[in-house]
Amino acid sequence: MKMYMQLTTSEDGVVQFVKQPGAALGAGEVIGVLTLDDPSLVKHAKPFEGQLAACGPPQAYGTKTHQLLRRSLVLLTNALDGYDSPQPAAQLLQQISELLQRPELPFLEFNEVLSALHSRLPPQLTTALQAELAKAHEYSSGFPATELLAIVNSFIGEMSPSEAITLTATLQPINQVLGSYKHGLAAHERQTFTALLQRYYDAEAVFAKCANEEEGFFALREKHRTQPELIIDAMVSHAGVAAKNKIVLAMLDVIRPVNTQSGTLDAAYEEVLKGLAELSGRATAKVALKAREVLLQCQVPSLEERQRQMEHILRSSVSETVYGSGEEYRTPRYDAIKDLIVTNYYVFDVLQSFLHHENPYVRLAALEVYVRRAYHMYNLVDFDYSTEEDAPFMVHWRFILQDDSSGMFAGQVGANTSVSDLKRIMSVSDMDFAVDNDADPEQYLRQGAMAAFDTFERMEEHFERLCGLISGNTEASSRSESPALGMRPLGRFAPMSALTGDTKRGAASSRSPRYSHVLNVALQVPQDDPFDDDIWSERLQQFAASHAVDLRDNGIRRLTFVLQRAGQHPGTFTFRENTDYAEDMTIRHIEPGLAYQLELPRLANFDIRPCFSDNRQLHIYHG
Repeated sequence: MKMYMQLTTSEDGVVQFVKQPGAALGAGEVIGVLTLDDPSLVKHAKPFEGQLAACGPPQAYGTKTHQLLRRSLVLLTNALDGYDSPQPAAQLLQQISELLQRPELPFLEFNEVLSALHSRLPPQLTTALQAELAKAHEYSSGFPATELLAIVNSFIGEMSPSEAITLTATLQPINQVLGSYKHGLAAHERQTFTALLQRYYDAEAVFAKCANEEEGFFALREKHRTQPELIIDAMVSHAGVAAKNKIVLAMLDVIRPVNTQSGTLDAAYEEVLKGLAELSGRATAKVALKAREVLLQCQVPSLEERQRQMEHILRSSVSETVYGSGEEYRTPRYDAIKDLIVTNYYVFDVLQSFLHHENPYVRLAALEVYVRRAYHMYNLVDFDYSTEEDAPFMVHWRFILQDDSSGMFAGQVGANTSVSDLKRIMSVSDMDFAVDNDADPEQYLRQGAMAAFDTFERMEEHFERLCGLISGNTEASSRSESPALGMRPLGRFAPMSALTGDTKRGAASSRSPRYSHVLNVALQVPQDDPFDDDIWSERLQQFAASHAVDLRDNGIRRLTFVLQRAGQHPGTFTFRENTDYAEDMTIRHIEPGLAYQLELPRLANFDIRPCFSDNRQLHIYHG
């Protein structure tokens, strides 16, 4: 069939046909081109090269706290659903965390819901709720969620059953807001972050159980046969798993405790973290690893709980209730504090506060726990106490390096033992003694003393008395049954020169002054002090230099200061006699009684510098 159609142009020109006569035409094909006599008569479309005007969000949000929170949660939820976010995830999380902690948040949410339902509620109930809110504002007592719920339940209880059912349905939005803030802002914050983490887990759990995405798609199809929109949403969400992983990792950092000393996390996150830790597959490997790391923190008691437990143990070790006379105090019982000494948990972060406890006997028990914990690789053969009323309580002990029964050495060490037979003993920095069957144990016993002072001035006042515990000028009472005496058989000891058979050198060293004793001083830092390591190191260096003569007269080989400040990990500074009582920088913030286990003398040929981190049980050095 042929068809004739007339083409009319508004301007004159010359037509040049592209198609030949009789050719078959398709939809949209060009038949010819019209060359105008005057091309300026036609306006051509040009690409837009300017800037578009700023557009607002698709939905209007206010500037109040609850409105900003709602918008941020919508953006973060969309990001977890696999869609792009106009704001960086880290910024969104910080904003959400800040908004969730604002005290006006529950008031604004409740007033918003109450305003919407105002005309549908009984006037008496509305008046009672508003009066309770006004009372909370007046006394700044926080959001009264419990009191408001009690008012609502009391009002419903006075109504007939049919009216109560209708009013309960009407009050559902109000009850939802009150229920979310019933346990405070912190609980509401946990619920919010838990819901976001659960959203990620629900989207990725199906794919984590499958070998590939194709199997995950078939699993979703079997699960949601009648709901294809859920399948599409799940596939879109999984397509953005890389971006979602970054959001969840940042979220786990946000919800971690600010106080790094406690190392704990709220138990409310435990269930969802267990789910995240069980995710398998390369796509979610980073999230699963991070969840396992944070989950370990849930298994450790909080700092407050550990403080309560430690205080109970320390008090019970030094006190007893006597009928008719009340509570009496005594020196610590080893059986009562043994659990703190042998526990696998880290105790120095909690123990530091009890070194300056208001009860001097609790201080004494804390000092003993500190010493026995720090010197657990030694053999403590005696432990004494100085409990004079006009001075701080002090402790004194005698110790030796443990013999081969501890498994530290391969066998007995005698005059014919070579250095190659004991390769590890040479890594001990301040151990000059090894086991020998012919040596007198009393000759090689070392001594230590420790006290806790509240101020620097009080330390200067009683430092000479602390040194007197080493020389015997200060009286100290020894416990009749020292538990350390029966812990290991007392071996025989000889100087380190016995390892090489250099008996002349050993004889000469026995005639020369021998510095083998240690002093530990616990000092409390004022709260207004900036606690700068370098400033305190210089101050303590001057103190040690001014008492160098007394220290050498008492045979002090090592002087250690443990500085404690509330809310911070204790700082440890050690000064050695062989460097004229200068600080040993390599073991700063490390208890010297434990530092030798690092075997730092193996790095004697390197210039090493400690690199400090929040985890004081992890020691990093730059060499």
